[in-house]
Amino acid sequence: MTFLCIASYEKGYDFMVALKKLGANVILLTSQSLENANWRESF
Repeated sequence: MTFLCIASYEKGYDFMVALKKLGANVILLTSQSLENANWRESF
């Protein structure tokens, strides 16, 4: 199971963590301006 998460703001972290805990592969697509945002985990 793979989920593509598209974010224009630094948000949705809890949702992505829940998906990972369920064993899903999570791909995060965001703008280059958020490349160095404080994403707490690599997806």
